[in-house]
Amino acid sequence: MTAPGRRYRALLAAALSAFGLCVGPALHGALHARERESALDRLFQIAFRPDRGPGYSQELARAAEEALGGGHSHRHGPPAAADHGAGSLAHLALAVYAAAPPPPVPPPACAPELPAAGYSPAHLSPRYLVPDRSQGPPRG
Repeated sequence: MTAPGRRYRALLAAALSAFGLCVGPALHGALHARERESALDRLFQIAFRPDRGPGYSQELARAAEEALGGGHSHRHGPPAAADHGAGSLAHLALAVYAAAPPPPVPPPACAPELPAAGYSPAHLSPRYLVPDRSQGPPRG
């Protein structure tokens, strides 16, 4: 393979990874924001409509669950995927492998307690603070 061919493939791989890691999730988030906005609009229309017939409370509860709860209007990944993030990699067609968890940290070893040392001042007190010379500061 020639150098321009390798450069072209590297550029294609970089563009594909940039789309998959940056642009794709941003578009996906915008899709969810639009869905949430339309669900809130539907909830508002149901809650404030003047004709409230039979089944109004169930319809209002469903709209509130979709708008305020965790209900999603579309699924990710295989049909058996239960929660939203289960198949998000299938959306981007990427294969990402998470690192294995680190080994558990052993508990710290018990160290024997050392006896408390006696008090010893770091600096000696000035001579004028000693009771037998408390008349004033030292001379010279």
